[in-house]
Amino acid sequence: MTLPAQALHSGSYTPQAVVNGQVELVGSQRDNLTTAIARAARAPRATVALQQTGGAALAVRVSELPVGTRPANVVLAVTESGLSTRVGRGENAGRTLQHTSVVRSLRALGVVGADGTFAATVPVDLAADWQAGHLRAVVLVQERDSRRIVGVSHLALETVN
Repeated sequence: MTLPAQALHSGSYTPQAVVNGQVELVGSQRDNLTTAIARAARAPRATVALQQTGGAALAVRVSELPVGTRPANVVLAVTESGLSTRVGRGENAGRTLQHTSVVRSLRALGVVGADGTFAATVPVDLAADWQAGHLRAVVLVQERDSRRIVGVSHLALETVN
């Protein structure tokens, strides 16, 4: 899923921001970014419920899609915060850059049904070198054609390995 390059047709660049799968802008343009996020936050949303069950699994439930939602995929991302990179070359040479919410895994869970619901219990596989206490599960409900995000939820992951 390379949303910026494929869905927005303008390629990828730094610092790029994509809001709600729909609006693309230069991430350093704070006022424009704040306006786009505020507008997206006011849009109707699906209900997305997440619960960690049995240690290494997540119960995912989606319901109450916004009126007019087209067929939508349910996607699970596992993110890790507290990461950093020591830069050896370029304009940031010698600096250490801090990273938040780095996507460690991304997978499709399924499709929201014709009745506007989705429910599944899915295993969560975590690599041994990922930092416990810095991991989150993020579930997105995303229209297939437009890539618009119509629902999202996140949950801190307890140690599951």
